Amino acid sequence: MNAMKYDVKQISQMLASRVEEVCAWLLPGGRRNGAEYRCASVSGGDGDSLGVNLMGKPGVWKDFAGSEKGGDLIDLIMAAHGVNKGEAVRAAKDWLGIKEDRPEFFPKQRAYKLPERPKTLTAPKSEMVEYFKARGISEKTLKAYRVGEIQHAKHGATIVFP
Repeated sequence: MNAMKYDVKQISQMLASRVEEVCAWLLPGGRRNGAEYRCASVSGGDGDSLGVNLMGKPGVWKDFAGSEKGGDLIDLIMAAHGVNKGEAVRAAKDWLGIKEDRPEFFPKQRAYKLPERPKTLTAPKSEMVEYFKARGISEKTLKAYRVGEIQHAKHGATIVFP
């Protein structure tokens, strides 16, 4: 099935629509007896103490031997496997073939991408050279370090340090 979000009630209804298969999975050794699936206990086995409705209210069950537990098929998973409700819902989803939407705990690493090199690098114009000279940087240094200038669409003339 696809990776949709289902609530517990919907999952319980999906299980109920396949109640006899669920009983065979959870209660091995049980058997169909008319409109009920019967077995000894939540562990399965031959007996009549536990009954699961197959018709009418499919999936509703009751264990009459000592514990007198009951409920829907999610509750039966909890009792049969000895798990909490969250684990029972996950087991039901696995059995039904529902893939969970789980949050990604480790975000994907972004691939490093080199910045684009300017396509039209030109030597600094005289006003740029004067700007650098006023700060003690010679024209020879600008050439050695390939300092250039590009025309940026938004900012106009821009100094570039490759």
